[in-house]
Formats: sequence, C-alpha cells, structure tokens
Amino acid sequence: MIHAETLGIDPGLIKQLLEDIEASDVSEKMKPMLRYVEKLNTLPNKLVQADVDAVLEQGWVEEALFEAIEVTGLFNMMNRIVEGGGVTFDYGGRTQGHTLQKAGPDAAKDSYLVFLEMIKQQASA
Repeated sequence: MIHAETLGIDPGLIKQLLEDIEASDVSEKMKPMLRYVEKLNTLPNKLVQADVDAVLEQGWVEEALFEAIEVTGLFNMMNRIVEGGGVTFDYGGRTQGHTLQKAGPDAAKDSYLVFLEMIKQQASA
C-alpha cells in the first residue's frame, strides 16, 4: 500500500478496493480489470473466458489485459522469492523513508541497491 500512496493514490480508495471493488470509487471501465487481476492473484485456476470478455467489453484491448497479467504475475513471483527467502523489511520503520519518497528524476535509482543490501544483511545474519 505504501507504494500506491507514494504515487498519489488515496489510502481511502485502496481500502475500498481491498474491501469491495464493486462499491469502490473507480470507473466502471476499471472494475472488470481489477476483478480479473484479483482472481488471477487468488484463484487463477478459476479464471474463465467470461472474465476475459468482461474486461474486453469495457473497451480494454488484449495487450492491456496481458500487461495486467504480467504485472500481477511478476508481483506474485517477487513476493514468493522474497517471502520464501525469509527476507523481512518494514518500510515504516525505515528512518529515511522509502526511496520513492525522494523527489526528482533519480527518485528510485537506488531502490534495487537498497534491496540487495537487505538481502546481503539477512544472508550474513
């Protein structure tokens, strides 16, 4: 959630989406895409053609759906690698804040370096 908030998404909207996509304040066009990625995240073996059709009927092109699938898949893969490797990190406890909170074009340039250092520290512990 902290990433979404850092990028300007209202925390109230994030809460709404987590509780009930249908009742949230997002556009009707966005809802089937969000339902699709939610199902892909939690019940991928239950996806059916009707889920795809609902997205396409709102005007999304197949390429947009595939990008959502890729992002969801990469997010899940990264979570499995991090959690499976036992990496724990609390952004809230980081005194200098998350690297995305920096201003300017180089805002996230050291994000992966920070993550690499965390992994090295955990591996040597």
